[in-house]
Amino acid sequence: ECFNGLIEQSFQGSNGLIEISIFNDCSTDDTLNICKQWSNRFIEKGFLWVLSSNETGENIGPGHARNKAVAQSSGEYICIHDCDDISHKDRILEQIKAARIHPGALIGTRFSRTPKDSTKRYNDWYNSLTPDQLELQQYRELTLVQPTWFMTRRTFDLVGGYAIGPDEEFKSDHSDANRFGLCEDLKFFYKYLDETETSYTSGKLNRRLVMVPKILLTYRYVPGSMSSQTPRKVLLRLRVRAFERRVLSKWTTFTIWGVGRDGKDFYNMLRPEFKEKVKEFLDIDEKKIKNGYHNTSVKKTYNVRHFSEATPPIVICVALTRVETALKANINTLKLTEGVDYYHFT
Repeated sequence: ECFNGLIEQSFQGSNGLIEISIFNDCSTDDTLNICKQWSNRFIEKGFLWVLSSNETGENIGPGHARNKAVAQSSGEYICIHDCDDISHKDRILEQIKAARIHPGALIGTRFSRTPKDSTKRYNDWYNSLTPDQLELQQYRELTLVQPTWFMTRRTFDLVGGYAIGPDEEFKSDHSDANRFGLCEDLKFFYKYLDETETSYTSGKLNRRLVMVPKILLTYRYVPGSMSSQTPRKVLLRLRVRAFERRVLSKWTTFTIWGVGRDGKDFYNMLRPEFKEKVKEFLDIDEKKIKNGYHNTSVKKTYNVRHFSEATPPIVICVALTRVETALKANINTLKLTEGVDYYHFT
């Protein structure tokens, strides 16, 4: 299915060439033979074909394998593609159009899932994102999912490829996920945003996150995959650190909306200098408002006020997908601007 989707691509460049670059990372199934069987079909249709394998006998992990595949390729543009996903026939055509308009951007697309109803809540949120929300809601989840990524080689090199190896803050975790490098897609995403921050805020880069508003990929959900094994606290730490760098470092004080699990986890993951900037908490629960919030780690009790008394800036740690209609209505009553007065974090 993967190869069928690629060999039927409608894109025809000035030289008519698409290059397929595959790095086989010690697969134990029939992957290598399948690749060899398909090589002539691609070459006969005018594709360039590069195939290499890890000969060490030990997996090096998905991030390292992607780095190898990019390094052995020669194209001006890079389209990330996992072997279990299916590109629709106009994917490369549509993404290269977008990349020519926004040459420094990371380009994604909308996607459909297989099996059909897998991760429905995330899919619905992702596929409804507006161009501005790709930036504004980057701390909630990946607003451009990795299997849809398309970029120039220059952009890939600017980031330095995928980070590999164990995460230093989680050395005690000996799982395969940590041994190979946790959250390589999220690390790449945030490193790209860090590297382009000056160009973006100065206006030199008009848009750096661009989604082609069409479903151009069938994204396969695989229960038990390495990404599904990533500990929640690791994802949270990466998101909080990025938020500290790019948002909280510019604020003198701020308020946290939500004294539930998400709000507490966000607070506890903050580094000490950012905990000191927390002014108070907000909620709608009368009991929480009455009792306040006592954090035992810093031995401090915070006032909890009703959201209607909020003063910006605010970090909203209430999951939109759980109470979306009510939360949006509450935010609208305050007449606040997303990205200026508040950010969604969960």
